[in-house]
Amino acid sequence: KLGIGYLKERLIRQCSDGELQLLCIAQAIVQQTPVMLLDEITAHLDVLHTSRVMDLLLRWHAEKSVSTIMATHDLRIVQKYADTVFLFKSGCIEVLKDVQAYDLSALEHLIVDRIA
Repeated sequence: KLGIGYLKERLIRQCSDGELQLLCIAQAIVQQTPVMLLDEITAHLDVLHTSRVMDLLLRWHAEKSVSTIMATHDLRIVQKYADTVFLFKSGCIEVLKDVQAYDLSALEHLIVDRIA
């Protein structure tokens, strides 16, 4: 599903940062936990792998009812995949719903205005 079968014969020290990230993602998925806590899950991934990972997590959520809590600074991912966003500032939490209804520029302005 992640297209990493070619890594099975490779030593860990021979893997790139992106390949190591994909291996960690695969490990998390194989564990089949009901909740996945992910921190910057798309770090070190190119656009193709970012899309592949996020689409897989979305399918995993729909098919297996897996809840995903993810920290990211990538607003493109937030806009495309998130259904709820939590903004943290000075010990306060603000919740944004229906973020997919915003275009990317409007979402960026909304978030910057709220955390600035």
